[in-house]
Amino acid sequence: MGSGSGHELAVQRAARSEVELDPFDPVLDSPVFDLSVLGTQPPLRRLPPPEAHGPSNVDPFANINACTTEHLDQLAHILEVRGAQPWQSKMRARCFKAARLAEGMSIVEIGCGTGVVARELARFAGRTGRVVGIDLSPALLDHAARRPSPPGASKIEYVLGDAYNLPFPGGYFDASCSFTLLAHLDHPDRAIREMTRVTGRTVMVFDQDYQTLVFENSNTRLTRKILQHGADYNVVDGWCGRKLPGMLVRHGLEDVGCCPFVYCERDSQSYLITIAERFAALAVRHGVITEPEGIAWVKELHDRSAEGTFFASLNYYFAFGTARHDVRSRTTTMEIPS
Repeated sequence: MGSGSGHELAVQRAARSEVELDPFDPVLDSPVFDLSVLGTQPPLRRLPPPEAHGPSNVDPFANINACTTEHLDQLAHILEVRGAQPWQSKMRARCFKAARLAEGMSIVEIGCGTGVVARELARFAGRTGRVVGIDLSPALLDHAARRPSPPGASKIEYVLGDAYNLPFPGGYFDASCSFTLLAHLDHPDRAIREMTRVTGRTVMVFDQDYQTLVFENSNTRLTRKILQHGADYNVVDGWCGRKLPGMLVRHGLEDVGCCPFVYCERDSQSYLITIAERFAALAVRHGVITEPEGIAWVKELHDRSAEGTFFASLNYYFAFGTARHDVRSRTTTMEIPS
């Protein structure tokens, strides 16, 4: 890259008001910076000045159906970018093995997005199994439906629906899961209650904990400010990951287990750098740091990548437990709502 002009564009443009900012300006032509503004631009409304009302949460997934078509396409792209990272795929596979998913099972994913996890579930379920993905966003479901199931996998059925009111009878599925959904919900306990209701055996939840996000940067004070503010205002619940086992216990699941994962990256061409860029831009827009500070901080991360000293990590947590239902009450056939 050049002498920082790309970093300046990414932070300056994302830090402006809604009237001034076009986050999909084609001038951001780098593969990294095409993704840099995700989450930095509120999809619903102009942010109030910090001195007037204080900062507002800008989690785009919390208001997914209010996003523009362009924003939705960018969100769909980043979901696929993240899902394609080899260590992300390995984490998911280990989760499914820990929960003892097997061929022939019926599994529902709540908040399936573009279908990254559903496609992997379909491989575990095999041709004799059944996988249903449910999401609140018609646009993300359209992205999911355009991607084929893996060879040898079960067919995936995508359903428009609400995590708080699942359109299935009690104990209908062998297993249910939500991957990186609960952190975006105002009432995650309601979603877990519904997952438990429709599940005959295993309930699985997986989420990141933004309080564990790490970037190696020489300015530790500035890094701390940027990451703390991002954890508080870029997602509804930045502490979600650590809460997962307790949530399952409170909802009466038995044999609750938990698997921790430390996800690391050593270059700025993958997923975590997009979090750094939007956290920095958000801190600028909210007046937590200055624009020059944000530009310098992001530039150092990319410089470190060029010299081979880039390091970033984020903890993910997977919790799973057994739902107890009277097997006689389970429904064996049902037409999936269109």
